[in-house]
Amino acid sequence: MFKTYLILWYLLIISIPSYQQTKRSVLKPKGFVINGYIKGLRSPFIYLARISDTNSAHFGGIPDSAAVINGRFRFTGVTSVLPSKAGLFLRDSTSDMSWLSFYLENAVITITGRADSLQYARVKGSATQLEYMEFEASTDHIYERMSQMGKAAEQAQDTAVSSRLQSDIEKLFAQYVQYIREYAGRRPGSVLSLDLLSQVAGYNNTYTPADYREFMRLIENLSPPLLQSPKGRYVHSRMLAVTQTLVGAVAPDFALPDTTGKLVRLSEFKGRYVLLDFWASWCAGCREENPNVVKAYQSFKDKGFVVLGVSLDERITEAMWRQAIVNDHLTWTNVCDLKGREGDAVRKYGVRGIPNNFLIDPDGRIVARSLRGVELTRKLEEVFAPR
Repeated sequence: MFKTYLILWYLLIISIPSYQQTKRSVLKPKGFVINGYIKGLRSPFIYLARISDTNSAHFGGIPDSAAVINGRFRFTGVTSVLPSKAGLFLRDSTSDMSWLSFYLENAVITITGRADSLQYARVKGSATQLEYMEFEASTDHIYERMSQMGKAAEQAQDTAVSSRLQSDIEKLFAQYVQYIREYAGRRPGSVLSLDLLSQVAGYNNTYTPADYREFMRLIENLSPPLLQSPKGRYVHSRMLAVTQTLVGAVAPDFALPDTTGKLVRLSEFKGRYVLLDFWASWCAGCREENPNVVKAYQSFKDKGFVVLGVSLDERITEAMWRQAIVNDHLTWTNVCDLKGREGDAVRKYGVRGIPNNFLIDPDGRIVARSLRGVELTRKLEEVFAPR
């Protein structure tokens, strides 16, 4: 779990704030200008990409390019009224050091740094970037402690020590979440509030029902420009899906095509225990988890247990999906609408990361979720134990 938290933290640090600032930015020049100087930069071109509002791993459009002359470059353009995430990168390198995440707004922005550490370049002129840096500085102490404990847990030889460290990391993460709640409560018009809420307001097995209600309250309390923005609508709908798929809720029905093109409804499996398993052929963690699901299926299928596999593959990876079903011996029903993260079932269940699953009882209610490895077997032993 500690790895998950540290990865989540890394995602969090590409976020930023304030609707009040964006109101002022409307009065500034109608576009942005980025003047950059990267010492030691030898690449002939450098690229600027807008990051998708709904998926931080994807670009929100075709990247722009600028010629580099003696380490200097210049971008001009127009961005939306609200500040948006952007990335500056070198196409000839896959190193994290060759990617800078920052907030883009309609202003004159200056970027300076070194070619061997682009991610640490300084950004000036963006009010939202400054707010982000202030927020980051106020929470750095939590990250540092989490990082130290994470390394210690990885190196720990004693299981008890590792478990204690993991518990401590979870407590630190809870402190960080509380920082976000307080920030969002104080600044409902802040872009940073929306961005940080979007990172933590999802399913987490340490959250309570009250936590989910508080997240929803904070999201719905955001200023109208934020809540009605594409990202605001996305975060709200995703959080609504999460609150509607907690343990005890009736599992939302859906219909997706199987490998033959036949539409299959979740409700067709009512009367049996169903593991609704979200995965993808390109997901290494999913492929590693598949043998555990296969083993559980073989052990309990004669007792009324079925698996419905829902893939997040897209049309470009359809052949990989079909081959993975064969290679991993997934002999149960497999469905996919080839829409990736935008798929109908993915949206209805608020799925952000995979592997992910939901165990549904014969009455159609969710009785468990996110069961991995031996946890799945233990839960099935529990539900199928003689009464």
